[in-house]
Amino acid sequence: MLKNFNLGIFYNKTKRNVFVVLDKIKLFANEKNLNIFLYDDWNELKTIENIDLALTLGGDGTLISVARFLLKKEMIVPIFGINLGHLGFLTEFDKDDFLNFLEKIIFLEEYNCHKREVLNIKIIGDREENLVGINDIFIKTIEQSRIIELDLFINKKFAINYVGDGLIVSSPLGSSAYSLAAGGPIVDPDMSAFIITAICPHKLNIRPLVISSNNEISINLSKKDNLLLSIDGQIFRKLDKDSKIIITKYIDYLHIIKNEKKTYFDILKEKFSLGK
Repeated sequence: MLKNFNLGIFYNKTKRNVFVVLDKIKLFANEKNLNIFLYDDWNELKTIENIDLALTLGGDGTLISVARFLLKKEMIVPIFGINLGHLGFLTEFDKDDFLNFLEKIIFLEEYNCHKREVLNIKIIGDREENLVGINDIFIKTIEQSRIIELDLFINKKFAINYVGDGLIVSSPLGSSAYSLAAGGPIVDPDMSAFIITAICPHKLNIRPLVISSNNEISINLSKKDNLLLSIDGQIFRKLDKDSKIIITKYIDYLHIIKNEKKTYFDILKEKFSLGK
């Protein structure tokens, strides 16, 4: 264990049992002489303490939000997700037995940490903005009944024209999220890839596309304004017809501590009934 081990606890105070779990962690930290820092509204923080491990208490959405925050702060620390939500696809540790895993991680340094590629998103329009996406981005019209038209370029060369309800670009980690619901493939999160999935395309020849994440994807909007860009279903930006979206592989990896008792395919079977 590192001397003066600093544990950052990011908790969603709206979740059931969150304060019960928080009390368990506080007691554990006091017994083991660990330093703890509590955060319930991290997105408003300008500065953050130097932590060695990030614990998230909530659902997958909480972990994704914390991951995006830490990456933007250039803090590359392992994230340990305790599931207090519904699905628990990314937050693999149960609220009743996580302390055994946590003790092994901190004191024996025995853990399985996976590096995951995430998205770097540049929005070019009235102003330029750079954002991080953990799972995916999607572009849809604000007006629900209208279709949109998008031109997709790969490495600045025109590739596909999309007409339909929208477009999703996901990381391999996010392939099991909105992209899957829209008919996209499940992609092993150890792969280096972008998954491009149309939402209700109005062309019969449009299919999901998997490409190397060494490519640059750019999306030009055409003909329509009043479009909406969503990042991880948590960050939203309005776009106009002159906006352009550029997606590349983010410079750093997300580090997630995995439950050594479960493989990725065990989780797919458990959460999505894959192959059952």
